[in-house]
Order: sequence, then C-alpha cells, then structure tokens
Amino acid sequence: MPRRLPFVLSAALLVALALLPAAAPRTGAALPAGAARVRIVSYNIKHGLGMDGRIDLDRTAAVVAGFDIVALQEVDSHNPRTGFRDQARHIAARNGLHHVFGANRYYLPFHLGAYGNAILSRYPILYSRNYRLFKEGDHEQRGMLRADVRIGSTPLHVYTVHLGLSVTERARQVAQVIEIARAVGGNRIILGDFNIRDYSAQLAPLHAGYREAFLTAGVGPRFTFRSDRPTIKIDHLFLNGVSARRSWVISSLASDHRPLAAELNLAR
Repeated sequence: MPRRLPFVLSAALLVALALLPAAAPRTGAALPAGAARVRIVSYNIKHGLGMDGRIDLDRTAAVVAGFDIVALQEVDSHNPRTGFRDQARHIAARNGLHHVFGANRYYLPFHLGAYGNAILSRYPILYSRNYRLFKEGDHEQRGMLRADVRIGSTPLHVYTVHLGLSVTERARQVAQVIEIARAVGGNRIILGDFNIRDYSAQLAPLHAGYREAFLTAGVGPRFTFRSDRPTIKIDHLFLNGVSARRSWVISSLASDHRPLAAELNLAR
C-alpha cells in the first residue's frame, strides 16, 4: 500500500500515446462456416509489477498483444505508486484497443488513486457497468466489470472479476456474479482472478451453467499462480453461449499471475 501523500498534489500531465496496430491473431485450422475466431485473455497484472520488482507497463502490454478481448485485474488509474498513469488506457493504446475501467477502491481523496479491473476490446464497447461485490467488514472491496460488444451479428457480454480471499465472502460473491450475469442473459463470458482453485466446490455453481475454457479445451500446463513457480490455477474463463476452440496459459514473469488465454468460436 503506498504511503499517504499530501492533500495538494502536483498535476500529473499524461502524454497522449499514438495508437499502435495490434499484432494479428495466429492462424490455424479453418473455422466452421459462419464462425468468427476471437482471442481472449484474462490477466491479473499486479499494477504492472513484475517478478523482478520492476513496474513496466510496456512489458505488460506486450504480453497481451494480439488478443481481441483483454480482461485485466489489479489495475491502477492515476495512482501515486505507479506515477499517476492511467494503466488501462496505456495498455489499450499500445495494442490499438478500446477500453473501460472499473474502480473498486481509491487511495486518495476526490476519487483519485483508483484501483480495479479493466476490459480492453478490439470491438467497440457498446455499454459498460461496474458492480461492487459483497464485502465482509473491512476487507478489500472487490468488483465485477461488464463490457458489451458486438462481433459481427453476435452480441457478447464480457465480465471480469477479482474475488476476495475469504471463503465465506467468495461464496456470496460467486452467487452475486451468477445472478447479475443471469439477469442480463445472452452470450456471456465471466473471467478473471477468482482466488479459487480449479477443482474447488466453490466453483460448482458456475460449472452448473457455464463451461470453463481450460477444462474443456486446455492445452499444456494449467497453473497460473505464482508465475515464477506456478502450482495452482486460480484464474478461470467461464463460457455460456460460446465455445472454446482451445485454451492455454501464457508463461510470463511480468506479474505474479500467468495470463489465461482462449480462442473462441462465435457465430458471425
């Protein structure tokens, strides 16, 4: 947690970044007739802090290059510990993507020094909303960010989450996430840092209505935490109305988590 700064802060001017074209998605086998291939990734970036102790947002941006939809957790926005930079905007600009940010807590007065989740998209974001999730006592406020996009004629609701560390808290949060997404309906993806191991009974309510991408189409090692020596999978990607062609974990030391990626087939 950063040290508290004086009330009056020097204005931090952000230099506008030129939008760079994102790397093209990998090619592979032919798609089914009338389908679009979409690459999606979930990544807890720990405000860009790598396992080497350095904050390097360009390194973080490079990890998610080439993806069509990027869900990020532990993102700073105008936070003193990361130079007052709008991290979601920076990573999006580096990859030529649209973005939305959902703040779940603030370190400074007047809603400055925000921290939360972000969704980046190659497709225009038609609607977004941030939901604050159930919180026990003085625990950290957690949240779920929603972004609606349209891929061809297919509407898609994308939700990224970062759940708490308490078992009882997470149970309430999982129920809340499911209910919010159910009420919205449609094709939906719920992905992020659940802080729940992949075979935990706490995920059973999600498995009842969704397919987890790695469990159905995973290739290679599945563990996502810690990135330098991963032994557990606590990052997940749940699908309803869309299917995964394949899913994989990206080896990277740019955060303490490894990103979880998937290639999806969507009807055009």
